[in-house]
Amino acid sequence: MTTSTTTAQAQAQAPDLLRAVRSEIVKLHNSAVPVTVTVLPGVITCTVAILATGARPFKPADAWIDLTGQMIIFWSTMLPFMASIVTAMLAGTEHNGNMWKHLFALPINRTAVYAAKQIMALALFGLSIIVTFIAIIATGLFLRSAKPNWGFEASIPVAEIAVALLLSWLASWLLIALHQWAGVHFRGFGAAIAFGLVAFLINVVVSARTDLWKQILPWALPYNFVTSSLTQSSIDWAVASRSALIGVIGCLVATLLMSWLESRRDVG
Repeated sequence: MTTSTTTAQAQAQAPDLLRAVRSEIVKLHNSAVPVTVTVLPGVITCTVAILATGARPFKPADAWIDLTGQMIIFWSTMLPFMASIVTAMLAGTEHNGNMWKHLFALPINRTAVYAAKQIMALALFGLSIIVTFIAIIATGLFLRSAKPNWGFEASIPVAEIAVALLLSWLASWLLIALHQWAGVHFRGFGAAIAFGLVAFLINVVVSARTDLWKQILPWALPYNFVTSSLTQSSIDWAVASRSALIGVIGCLVATLLMSWLESRRDVG
């Protein structure tokens, strides 16, 4: 009886989640969120390209991987701010006019409402990673023309670049989950941005360390596998895989816990 009841509850909840996700997609039609997660990687591209043309050359044998490592570091550095803005914007519609009270009064599972926002946030930053991938290829091709003999004449290691970015995105899931909770829990942008600023400052301190903190801090996970100097980078694939695993598992646990807490919060 218990097993059948659990199965029935899971089947009943699935449509709620699908409806909630569709609702989040509709809300994005008139939102600046997609622009936010796509424009910033473009700005990062221009920054890297400008810095690279005035810096010492990449290692010719590893130019594409060096560039990928630099892009991951730039993307990860901006991530606490992007996550704060994006998650606050995703929850902004419900905060305005106290729509949470109306939404939670509808015949839809509250946990599904929260989970849908988490799924949407992860998907949007997945889009950001795709833009970053395109940016890496575009920047490398630009440097191939602007700076001959820097190593970009070699064939593009598409698979390695894609895997490195994928692992960085997966490693960022826990970070995104924490900022999603802040965006939902606190009304307005102030608290969410403050949370992102504190996370950024802590990350700056931890980034210079080589101990355990850099390996487990959520905000360090998306880049802690990149060892970088001015323009030369190397990727530790074992650390990258472990960081991705921590990010995914941590995100799932955090989402379950925080959706449970938020679904029981008094929004009256």
